[in-house]
Amino acid sequence: MTTPPNAQPTGDPTQAEAAKAETILQRSLPVVLPPVRYETVDSYLGRLEIINHMGNGALSQSFRRRGDWVDRLAKLTGRSQALLALALPEVADVQTGPHAQRRVRSLARPDHARPYCQRCAASKQATQPVSSWLPVAYRVCIQHRTWIDWTTWQKTSNTEISTLPEVIHAQRRLNRLISRYPSAAINKALGDADDIMHYWSDRASWGEELRQDRYNRLWRPAGPGSSWSVGSANVGRHIANFPETVTLTGIFLSSVWRQEAALSEPTSLGKNTFVAELGRRFAMPRFAPGRARDHLAKWIESRQHEYHRYARARRLLCSDHEAVAQLDQYYDPLRHDWWTEPPLGPSPNDRDSTRWRVRYAYYDGYAAS
Repeated sequence: MTTPPNAQPTGDPTQAEAAKAETILQRSLPVVLPPVRYETVDSYLGRLEIINHMGNGALSQSFRRRGDWVDRLAKLTGRSQALLALALPEVADVQTGPHAQRRVRSLARPDHARPYCQRCAASKQATQPVSSWLPVAYRVCIQHRTWIDWTTWQKTSNTEISTLPEVIHAQRRLNRLISRYPSAAINKALGDADDIMHYWSDRASWGEELRQDRYNRLWRPAGPGSSWSVGSANVGRHIANFPETVTLTGIFLSSVWRQEAALSEPTSLGKNTFVAELGRRFAMPRFAPGRARDHLAKWIESRQHEYHRYARARRLLCSDHEAVAQLDQYYDPLRHDWWTEPPLGPSPNDRDSTRWRVRYAYYDGYAAS
């Protein structure tokens, strides 16, 4: 029996699903769901496949191979590229045109897709767990009192924290900082605070009783018939440390306290005004970091080192007003935009440039002629 020339292969279900997806790509989907803010494109396509009764991965495999995938996604969903860019960071990254500036704010993304608040996603008709590029600064859903872990790839890593009001309030404080400071400053200060709190909790060098109290309340059910569990001890530690992490972040962002740390004497950690302020905010009047390996002590010493290196370079370049102006613009650790990275150094063939003299005076400690 001869096969008709226009017949489609039916033996392989995967090929049949791919052929169906190729046909679907030529028009809008029968059922379209709105994207969840910060959602990954793969997660969004997966939800569209499920709601339209398509094979798992058939749509996304055919879709992501195309170079004009943003335009095709707009046609597929019936939404403009500008609207998609407001919700999907991957679309915002490649969008061009008059609406290119209306993109999701570039707070630090996780190294991998992270979970989203399942209740917030449900309000967007998402019945399945959603993977997202939710910035690491957003760790608590205030509306639903849920902790959203940023260190795991599991879509269902939501933890109820209604028994920890101080953790929910800490996210409100962090949101206020996000509204006041640029994203680069938030990313840097929050990363430093995370490192320090991780070090302290590993060595039980601060607040062990306070953390234990939060652990007990975290694992205690909120009422009869309610129960939950934390996915791992790591998640519980992040939750218990979060209020103090935000406190450290606020201090690191403050130009006043950064100046106090930079101008303090290297040997006076016990009597440092900066450390005394931390003790006041942590309700520990005798608080003092370790003098050798403590990460807070290293952070303070790093600020002091940056300032002394800048002051030394300024003395070396004092007769060159153009070089001093560049030094103040890019290397002054007390400038208002301290979070910006200095420009890359000039090429070796450009040794007569002012930028070359400034860079070598700052990093190597001599004035190049």
